[in-house]
Amino acid sequence: DAAGAAWALNFEAQAELSRAQVDVAQRLYADALRRFRVIQDAWGTADCLLALGQIAFEHGDPKVASDLLAEAQQVSRTAGDIRGTARVIEAFARLAARTRHATRALKLAGAAAALRQTLSVPLPRAQRDALERALDEVRANADKHAIAAAWMEGWSLSADQAVELAFSGIGEGG
Repeated sequence: DAAGAAWALNFEAQAELSRAQVDVAQRLYADALRRFRVIQDAWGTADCLLALGQIAFEHGDPKVASDLLAEAQQVSRTAGDIRGTARVIEAFARLAARTRHATRALKLAGAAAALRQTLSVPLPRAQRDALERALDEVRANADKHAIAAAWMEGWSLSADQAVELAFSGIGEGG
């Protein structure tokens, strides 16, 4: 069926990405995205947009990345998918960490963690490890008290406030 074919492409893209076959993964995600849009599968659409946004950022195109992440957030919000919102916030936390925006990264990570706790949906191990690696880089150069304060400030944000924070940093690369 159409949904099964789209998800198969999505999972194949994930596998190719894990093997560092970025160009192949990008083509597969784009094909899966097209199929998800045809069948109006919001979760699949948001998942592909999120992956494509992360690929774009990793390859030096923050504008395209931000546009894709914004669309992923819009699709997640329209579908009422709070977990999708947490995933977008986590993506922006990684972007902020990689661009050395420590406070923003920690606030966003704290906000996403709070959302996930509210939903009782933990971050999958591979994604948690990727986020932690990104945050370790900014934590290494920050004061312990500032780290804790930023995390707790993020923890106290509503989902809408966290999304606003994420998108307010687009022009800064994070």
